[in-house]
Amino acid sequence: MAQNRKLKSKKKLPRSEGVTLLRRVREVMAGEATDPQERLDKISFILLGELKADACSIYMVRPGNILELAATSGLNKVAVGVTRLTVGEGVVGHVVSEKRPISLSCIAQHPKFILRPETGEQHIQGGVAAVPLLRDNEVLGALSIQATRKKRFSADTLEVLEIVSMLITDLVLSLTKQDSEGIERDIPTSKILQGIPLNIGLAEGTAVIHAQKVDIPLVMSDNSQEEQERFEKALLSMNKALETLFDETQQQDANSKDQQSILETFQMFAKDQGWLSKIRKAIIGGYTAEAAAQKALNDIRSRLYASNDFYMRERLWDFEDLTYRLIQHLQGKSSKEHLKNLNGIVVVAKSLGPAELLEYQKYNVRAVLLEEGVQTAHVAILARSLDIPIIGRIPDVTTRIFTQDTILVDGKAGTAIVRPNSLDEQDFWDQKAKQEIIQKAANAVLPFPPITVDGVRISLNLNAGLIGDLDQLQETGADGVGLYRTEIPFMMQKEFPDVTYQNNLYSELYTRVQDKPLVFRTLDIGGDKVLPYFNRLNEENPMLGWRAIRIGLDRPMLLRKQVRAMIGAAKGNQLHIMFPMISAVSEFLEAKSLVQKELAREETLGHLTPLEVKYGAMIEVPSLVWRLDQLLPHTDFISIGTNDLFQFFFAVDRGNPYVAQHFDTLSPAFLSLLKEIKTKADKHRCPLSICGEMASRPLEALALLGLGYRSLSMGAAAIGASKMMIRTANIRLVEDFLSTLLPLNTPSVRNALISFAKDNQIKI
Repeated sequence: MAQNRKLKSKKKLPRSEGVTLLRRVREVMAGEATDPQERLDKISFILLGELKADACSIYMVRPGNILELAATSGLNKVAVGVTRLTVGEGVVGHVVSEKRPISLSCIAQHPKFILRPETGEQHIQGGVAAVPLLRDNEVLGALSIQATRKKRFSADTLEVLEIVSMLITDLVLSLTKQDSEGIERDIPTSKILQGIPLNIGLAEGTAVIHAQKVDIPLVMSDNSQEEQERFEKALLSMNKALETLFDETQQQDANSKDQQSILETFQMFAKDQGWLSKIRKAIIGGYTAEAAAQKALNDIRSRLYASNDFYMRERLWDFEDLTYRLIQHLQGKSSKEHLKNLNGIVVVAKSLGPAELLEYQKYNVRAVLLEEGVQTAHVAILARSLDIPIIGRIPDVTTRIFTQDTILVDGKAGTAIVRPNSLDEQDFWDQKAKQEIIQKAANAVLPFPPITVDGVRISLNLNAGLIGDLDQLQETGADGVGLYRTEIPFMMQKEFPDVTYQNNLYSELYTRVQDKPLVFRTLDIGGDKVLPYFNRLNEENPMLGWRAIRIGLDRPMLLRKQVRAMIGAAKGNQLHIMFPMISAVSEFLEAKSLVQKELAREETLGHLTPLEVKYGAMIEVPSLVWRLDQLLPHTDFISIGTNDLFQFFFAVDRGNPYVAQHFDTLSPAFLSLLKEIKTKADKHRCPLSICGEMASRPLEALALLGLGYRSLSMGAAAIGASKMMIRTANIRLVEDFLSTLLPLNTPSVRNALISFAKDNQIKI
């Protein structure tokens, strides 16, 4: 037991020794030696002695995800430039791949441990401490110390290593560049970059790299009071700049209310006391204000970067944005005026915050390309509000595009062509010209009703999630709101909205739709839509986990409060309420019962209630298709969410480009499933609509008409093209043709349907 206690003890590094070490490292950095290799050798020697280690090594990342030993004291010098690991290999490779420091009492006991005999570390297999070399979240290498005996290096020692790692990143970069002299810069062999569409549209512009790179000349300071004052002054300046941006946004068009809501949330993060206290604590500990902000961000990254929780990853992007904004204000470098001479820009970034996008918008942003990003990220929601094409999840996008590169962006295809040649340019402008012609024709039919050539009236409705979306109702001539996603406003709040807030929001919606129908979908949270103030589960597959109606039924007061607000807002009107992701009849009946309890409560209190309540179910889970005979007698309407139904039907992640491309919504199998649903709905005389992405694409919508669907719900931008298709289609011909396609054993009938549309002059 005594031995165990001895092994677990963590002797702290005296502050005086830590200061001496850092002073010596700074002297090397500022010394006469100009060779980066010589400086790294000296620094490894200093660390070896000051930290009482038996070996100190510095590794740097080489092309191809290779870690190379760049400098060492204590290991064999002949191993420098010879010993190589792949990222993820060995303990040091593990630190680099995880972007997190590590401290072990015995390196040989770690499952990733491997021995490289040429280093001579056969007798140095005791304690180890290692930290990644990070610059703007890019891993440049690793710094490690080792001991011959079993010992766990203290947290203070680990912190000193982190400080030194911040100091030597420029040296490692210099060494990498020095070794690469005379080698042509790495221009990608392929000009086409592929990602995930977050907002559609075609755009051309000049690349602006939002690299979030800042220099931190000093890491430690002897005057904490001065640094604290600099920090508070910069924080005040940053918050004032955000307030100015907020005021400017308030004066913009109708969609600005949604932009304001997003920016309000971002301002809330700027005042997060947990983040700010980390920075203040680091300053008190001797860091400069810039280094303290960077350290706080590194701490947040180490906790959140590897998270599979979409919400936590999105919040990391917000804090990255805030940190760099703060450092820019500390250094007086917050202006983007140099962009005003560019005629349209494409912002290229690892991640981007909503405030940054609004600032870039002053300089004519035409598109955004992100290495990260999801549909529900604040920046993606804002880009859709501003009608800016945006593509996410483009691997290594900031290193594959250079500042001033010309880029052609196709948001719908999720592709970006970098440094296009004349043929690429010609194809792009031909495509854009065709799109403009189509859009002009689509806009021209907006005032006319969606009636087919043979006189069949199709109902076209809006999908909405932001208040501004409803302003498109009159302009598009939509029949109503077929799907209002109630979770979107919830995602923009810092705490769970109370009944009053929700009631006011829903009342505003009724005011805007006037006498048109409005279908509320109850909270569809979970999966990739997580609320910041709601307890999250660590699920391996959140899309198949605790989400949507499952949360509503397990937390009935959450659902009842939302329903209470809807009932209050709908007083004197008709209330359409739809439950998401129903997988069993019992779930629908239980949810319906909760609504009826709220109605009874309001009546008991003498409150005015809706004229009528209509209950609907989302058909998204295949299991429910085979229980429609039991479900439909209890429903007033149903709506198909083709997005989830498609991916659950084929067991395919529609956001994964490697597998999604092998499956098509126009496969005979999926179309047959939709036909089965329509047949059951007709049998029970139950109104049926489609509100997934499938309805928003003219060719797919044509197939839906052929299956018998007469009600489609989509985004406002798709209504014009859908009307144009409908007004040139003959329903009887489409139904007859589609019936010949369903028995086919082909993966898709897309090409056959395109040919049919062309032969019959149907505008798709």
